[in-house]
Amino acid sequence: MTLHCRAAIPALGVAASLFLGAAAASECDDVLGSLRDHYEESNMEQRVVAWGGDFLEPFRMVHKHDQGHSYSFWEYLNGEVRGYALRDDQGLDFNREQNDIGPLNWHPTGLYDKIMGNRAPLRDYTCIIAGRTRQMGNRSTVLRLSPTDGLRYGFMIALNDETILPIELSVLDPSGMPVAKVTVIESRTNADKRFPLKEDAFESYLSSTAREEARPTQVWPELNIPAPFSLLAEGDYPEGGEHCSYQDFSDGLVVFRVYRNDTSEVNYPMVKNGSLTVYRKSNRRHEYAVVGEIPLDLSARILVQI
Repeated sequence: MTLHCRAAIPALGVAASLFLGAAAASECDDVLGSLRDHYEESNMEQRVVAWGGDFLEPFRMVHKHDQGHSYSFWEYLNGEVRGYALRDDQGLDFNREQNDIGPLNWHPTGLYDKIMGNRAPLRDYTCIIAGRTRQMGNRSTVLRLSPTDGLRYGFMIALNDETILPIELSVLDPSGMPVAKVTVIESRTNADKRFPLKEDAFESYLSSTAREEARPTQVWPELNIPAPFSLLAEGDYPEGGEHCSYQDFSDGLVVFRVYRNDTSEVNYPMVKNGSLTVYRKSNRRHEYAVVGEIPLDLSARILVQI
């Protein structure tokens, strides 16, 4: 009997560890869910600094929740009065000095809204509470989100324990090193729901640019697309040349695009700026470029058969 009891002790230890790990993950999921709900329904204005690669950009961010919609307004505080605005998962770029509104482009704060809001799914990420500390003068809880595949970016989120709103988002490469950060410097309530962009701007622009994208058929056979990414859209890209086409892929959080074009004399195979990367590779017939907020190693994996 003694031998049986001794043999059972390690097994009980493993079971206890698994139970505590599951409980910790469940607590982290609850905290993350609460954070995303609070952010989605918040009415606030923030001063934010985004860092990564070759940039350090200050922003003014205004967020409101009104009639079931989540709105975000991001204005660069250096240079021209420009930025972008989001209504739920649709958006546009603006430049007030040029009196221009155009399609939504990449911005270093783009992942902040997606992760903090509760509309983008976080597929195949594990969540752990990494610690509790004091950050930007506030008691905070730090969450770490790690992709189960080890290929995508991970994230570190610090949230204010009192307001349940974000203080900082760090984007981590697969080795755990930060490649970009978005830090909240100042935050205050926007009780009267002031928003710098009128609803008409969204309605008129989005309705005028609405078009039916080509229905995705199948992934180009030369690509190696890992789960949980799936084909989102495809089409031609005339700006890239007569024979330039693309396919878009998403895991629900980030989107990357693969371009296929005629071969060229481009002599830089990869470019990285913060979380945004460009990876190129050619064969005898085509040149390919993977562009998006994914690590370069993942881009190389996608084009491994080229």
